[in-house]
Amino acid sequence: MEQAGSLVAVMLMAVPAGIDTPIEGPTALPTVRRALPVELEVPFACGSRVLISQGHNTFSHTGSDAWAWDFQVPEGTQVLAARDGTVRLVRSDSGRGGCDRSFGPDANYVVLSHENGLETQYLHFSRVFVRLGQPVRSGAVIGEVGRTGFSCGAHLHFQLQRAREAVWAGQSVPASFRGIGDPGADEEVVSGNCPVVPAEPLQAAASAPVPQGPTSAPSAGEGVSGL
Repeated sequence: MEQAGSLVAVMLMAVPAGIDTPIEGPTALPTVRRALPVELEVPFACGSRVLISQGHNTFSHTGSDAWAWDFQVPEGTQVLAARDGTVRLVRSDSGRGGCDRSFGPDANYVVLSHENGLETQYLHFSRVFVRLGQPVRSGAVIGEVGRTGFSCGAHLHFQLQRAREAVWAGQSVPASFRGIGDPGADEEVVSGNCPVVPAEPLQAAASAPVPQGPTSAPSAGEGVSGL
């Protein structure tokens, strides 16, 4: 009997994550299912190299924030949505922050709703560029890094969490970044949050006639977009 139990244990350990596998035989058990972590994009511009200054279960990342990451980046760095979603909660009117937990309620933030009751939380903005209820695509700029709230320096606090009605602080859950996994403190990651050009514009560009070149130089003020 002990040998049969050991065999079942070995078979369970061999099941790849995310695979439904029925176990047959006299000791058959129900189908085994191991959920894969939700895969996110790094919330910064395509190709950016960003340092993780705090990982999981350390300093301020305990309890509901245990699965968060802090990204150490300069103030004013643009923050991008890490997944398609809808703005469930947003705050942009705070100018207060400091290295003390008492500043926690003063953070500017964006919370994006996703499928299955999950959402991404982004904290400490200096400026926010989205509004309540707005649909947001992965890679869209949603704000700029700041020091509002409980912050000992400019950084982005980021986590995947379960939604809690009417509040921005939900229970964080494990997640991973596409092509990277779950990086820890002092690791540098490179963002793959790159724009994807739809097939239609690519096909249209490929079939367009080859331009013959301008017949004259543009006059002052023509052909220049504002910054």
